[in-house]
Amino acid sequence: MERVEVEVFSTAVNAAIVRLPGRAFPGMVIQGDTLRTLLQDVLELQQVAEGTGSPDLEHAISCLKDNLRQRVEVYEEALKKEGVPLPY
Repeated sequence: MERVEVEVFSTAVNAAIVRLPGRAFPGMVIQGDTLRTLLQDVLELQQVAEGTGSPDLEHAISCLKDNLRQRVEVYEEALKKEGVPLPY
C-alpha cells in the first residue's frame, strides 16, 4: 500500500472528488459496494436487452459490463492483497 497526499474537492457520500498527485483532473471515488451494485445493474440490463434484436444495444451493454467488471476485479484484488474484507 502506498500513502500519498491527495486534494479533496468534495466528500459527498458515495461521490467523493479527489485529485491524485500527477493528475491534471480530479476523479470521483466510488465505494466498492456501489461499484459492484453498478455492475449488477448492468448484468440485469444485459439480460433484459438479450433478444431485442439490437446488436448495437447488446454490444454497448457488453462493453459497459466488461469495463465495470474489470474495475470490480481491480478493487477486489487490491483489497485481497492488503487483507481487507470485501464489503459485500
